[in-house]
Amino acid sequence: MTRLELEARRLSAIPDLQGDVLSAAAIAKRYGVSRVTVYRWQNAILANGEDGLKIHRAPGRPSRINDAQRAAICRLFRREGLKLPGTFPVEIFGNGERWQAREIASTKRRVYERLGRFSTADAAKFGVEQVFERRTEPWQLWATMQGVERLVTPYDVVSCGNGKWAALDAEDRTHILHGPLIDPKAKVPNAACGASVNAKCFISTKANVEPSCRECAEVWKREYRNK
Repeated sequence: MTRLELEARRLSAIPDLQGDVLSAAAIAKRYGVSRVTVYRWQNAILANGEDGLKIHRAPGRPSRINDAQRAAICRLFRREGLKLPGTFPVEIFGNGERWQAREIASTKRRVYERLGRFSTADAAKFGVEQVFERRTEPWQLWATMQGVERLVTPYDVVSCGNGKWAALDAEDRTHILHGPLIDPKAKVPNAACGASVNAKCFISTKANVEPSCRECAEVWKREYRNK
């Protein structure tokens, strides 16, 4: 499903999420998601109303990171090509044909307009690297996840192409069941990582295939690999 289709599904579930008729399990079955997802939707509504279930696009939003986090950001370039003094962390922002570069560690947060606009994030990164004296650290991907802006890795997100990324959750990974870690009070057995996921997310421990869930993989390596 596309992001717009996923958003439409979330929005169509609002009457059920706000009502008292259906249980979380019934809502999950109706919309083809897990109970965990239903709870996440309900929490989003409680926190932000119906807007909590909508797609949020905020290119150009001012950074909410503090000074200590800024000091740790590794998107650092020395600004020489455009003859401005100092060393600033630089970020690429925008989407489509509107990718640009700007400062993220100065009060002015100036946008480097003279670099022009770029059609993709990769083109923007290449353009910045041609102008700055040197790159001091590899490019990193940052995103706001669960209300916190942080560095993300390929484990957290998946590329949708054209510089767009989507967050991965528990049901986007494969899991295993491990008897000693199953909550005896749970109506549906939880994965070895503790997550409650759809049955289609589980793989057999007899298949000798490592699950993509990081926590489940640790249990698999310890208890099931090559056994």
